[in-house]
This record gives sequence, structure tokens and C-alpha cells, in this order.
Amino acid sequence: MTRQERRRKERISKVVAGKKLVSLGFFYKGAGITINDEAQIKELVERFEYAAPFYQNAIKKDGQSEIDFYYSQLEQVLPILDKGIECAHQECVIFMMNVYVLTKLGIIKDDNMNGLQYMYQG
Repeated sequence: MTRQERRRKERISKVVAGKKLVSLGFFYKGAGITINDEAQIKELVERFEYAAPFYQNAIKKDGQSEIDFYYSQLEQVLPILDKGIECAHQECVIFMMNVYVLTKLGIIKDDNMNGLQYMYQG
């Protein structure tokens, strides 16, 4: 993690202290899914945090081919999201988990088209 990324993370931590997460968006190439239900957000984040070490181990073991596999899963959902069609539950969860974990691992860089978007209240 670079110095700039650490400072950004510290600023975000100060801003969100004591506030509730009320919306979480998952974006890849401008397409995305946003969850606004606090209970669902909590459940998903717990699952995704649990999955992160498994992703990390798979990436360590298989390298770029594993990363390419996750990207191919994201690419499969893009046409569905681009057309505004609601994707099947399983496809949506895989999309969100891939975006979440790959962003947390620094593979997907947070920018205006990719990564995670958080909204806090309180």
C-alpha cells in the first residue's frame, strides 16, 4: 500500500467513525450493483470477508490465470447489467464478491468506474 493510499484510508476511517453503512455499490467498467438494505450489506460483507483469504490463496497458487478467471466472471455479468436487466441472484453475488475481494486485494483499483462505493449515515 502506498503512502497516498494509507492517507486516504486514514481520512476515510476518521469520516466514517460512528456512522452506519447504508449503501454499498460494486462497480466494474462502469456497470454496477448497489445494495441499500443494511442487513443485507452486513450479511454480504461478512461472507465476502470470509471468502477473501480463499481468493488470496488461489491467486498465490495459480497467479494471473486465477485473476483472469475472476475477471471473466465479471465480464459475463456486464451485458446483463448494461441492459438494465436484473441478474440472477447467484450471478449478482459472484459479481459483487469478485468486485469486493479484488478491490480489497488491490487488484481492481478504486476509481470513477471500478471498485466500491460506500454511503454512510449518522
